[in-house]
Amino acid sequence: MQSYCLSFELNELPPGLNRALRLNGFERNRLYKSIYGISNCLIGSNRPPKPLTKFTLSFTRHTIRPLDLDGLTASFKPFLDALVRSKIIVDDSWEYVNFQNTKYDQVKVKKKIDQKVMIEVRA
Repeated sequence: MQSYCLSFELNELPPGLNRALRLNGFERNRLYKSIYGISNCLIGSNRPPKPLTKFTLSFTRHTIRPLDLDGLTASFKPFLDALVRSKIIVDDSWEYVNFQNTKYDQVKVKKKIDQKVMIEVRA
């Protein structure tokens, strides 16, 4: 069985749930499209032959202001959508993405310049 690993990081944080909900639809759409485009560029040609159905995901947010659990998990939604759009994973429904195969974490950093998001997909 072949194994697959994708790992990338983005030096910009997506908004937490509360801030994202306060954006109007146009602003949120523009922000998410930007995240999709950047993620797609970072993924490049490192794609599996077909979208993965069995995988583990790891999302880590390095931030000066940690979020609560619902804000943390929701802040990674545009990255999940980017993985689906880039045909890395088959779907982001509960059938494929759940708390048994997905890890959400955050690390408190002291400087704003050290903020980033790290994403890893393994199959």
